[in-house]
Amino acid sequence: MQRKQLCLRILFLLVAVLFVLQISLSGILATSGDKLDLLTQRALSLETENENLTQTISEQTSLTNISRQAELMGFGKTKNIIYMPEQTSVALGL
Repeated sequence: MQRKQLCLRILFLLVAVLFVLQISLSGILATSGDKLDLLTQRALSLETENENLTQTISEQTSLTNISRQAELMGFGKTKNIIYMPEQTSVALGL
């Protein structure tokens, strides 16, 4: 009889511990899901930002844009090229 009561108490204690463990693990999993959603949204946001920056870089480094900026700065295509004759170096005394 006493052995039967001991077994029932142990069984009740085991069920209670498992119940508390299940509740705590459920809470941990719920907050982990929220963190996962937040990280997924952040990853998508960073991918979109990366695509926008890649597009901006390709626009800014295009030959058309660089040519336009060079013209605004006063650079342009030369119409006549003057070649200077090769001179001897003064510093070497040759």
